[in-house]
Formats: sequence, C-alpha cells, structure tokens
Amino acid sequence: MMMTSPSDNSTLYEQDFNLWLETMVNLLKENRLDELDLENLAEEIQSLPHREQDILEENLEIILMHLLRWKYQPETWSNSWIIMIDLSRKRIYQCLLQSPSLQEYFHDVLDECYKHARKMVTIETGASLETFPEINPFAEDEILDRTFLPDGFFPQYYEDYN
Repeated sequence: MMMTSPSDNSTLYEQDFNLWLETMVNLLKENRLDELDLENLAEEIQSLPHREQDILEENLEIILMHLLRWKYQPETWSNSWIIMIDLSRKRIYQCLLQSPSLQEYFHDVLDECYKHARKMVTIETGASLETFPEINPFAEDEILDRTFLPDGFFPQYYEDYN
C-alpha cells in the first residue's frame, strides 16, 4: 500500500466518507498510525454514542406514534403499522444488545420522546391533542415487547415469532 499523509486522508474524508473509513481501518490494522487522519477520526469516534442515541430515540418515537394511533384511533389501523412497530422495536433491541448502557438513556428520554410522538401523531392524523393522553399510557416493557399491541391484539404469526 502506498504511503499517504494525514492531510491526504483529511481530503479523502471530505470527498468519500466510506473510502476514508476503509482507509482508516486498514491503516489501524497495519499499525501505520502516523498516516491516520486523527482529527477526523477522533471526531467520528466522539459522535458514535450520539448516533446510537438518535437511532434509539427515532425508533422509540415511531413505536409510540403507532401505539397511540392503535389505541386511540383503532378504526384507522393497518397491517403496515405492525411492521413499523416491529422494525422499530428490532432496531432498539439491537442498540440495547450492542450497548446495554443505553437502557438508562432509554428510560431517561422516554417521557420526552412520548411528548414528541404525541405532537407528531396529532399533526399526522389531524386529531386534537386531547385525543391522546398527556402522560404516556404504555409501560417500558410493553413498548419493547415485540408481541405487545394495545387492547390485546395479537397477530397469529406472532405465535412462532420469538
């Protein structure tokens, strides 16, 4: 592999992020530390926890929006909601599996995510804000339970799911 300078790699960071990542990994594996783009590498490493937190929050809000609609507007539900709820639960599960310390973060942001989800579902549906309770009606274990849906609805295919 040709020698590169940190400034060349800094330019690569701006031009092709994925190639820059691959280059940084290869340089680390080959112990060519003097060629690393340390400034951008440190910045990316520092941002990793925030990315995981963002994934967790975004998926938590998606789940809450769909659960609210399911519980308080059952006449409008569709099978696609089950898919969205399940995909979002899976993403949160993966985050918590890879980073168990995010469980505390989940607990800390739940109320704020609920408030945002409540506002978003109001905008989405055109319903009055009062349609949805001010206090989150869903327990943490219900939100994360891949077989829970409001009012005991339990799709047949969930029997073989877990």
